[in-house]
Amino acid sequence: MDFDYAEQIAANEVWVTADGAAIQGLILMRWEADHVFIDNVAVDPDRQGAGIGRTLLDHAETRAREEGTDELQLLTHELMAQNRAMYAHLGWEETDRRDEHGFSRVYFRKGLGSG
Repeated sequence: MDFDYAEQIAANEVWVTADGAAIQGLILMRWEADHVFIDNVAVDPDRQGAGIGRTLLDHAETRAREEGTDELQLLTHELMAQNRAMYAHLGWEETDRRDEHGFSRVYFRKGLGSG
């Protein structure tokens, strides 16, 4: 969670969950022509396993539906086995794996239908 999010915050692309003044996690969503791309889901390491990531993903799904978008997309690193398992459990479909800029990326999508 060390990235400088100023530009994304100004564009209303960053959503944060907090406990008082302490940030627990954040999600960065970019609206594309036909989908919402979740550019980052970050949870404070001390809060891992508390359901914050799932809450943020649920928020992204709600926002996408409100905006009339029928699909979410995201990526993770191939080594993030827990993330990959969680996405699959939550109805995300793996669509691609490829090496980019020295990272082994795994791409996912989740269709939201029209409801």
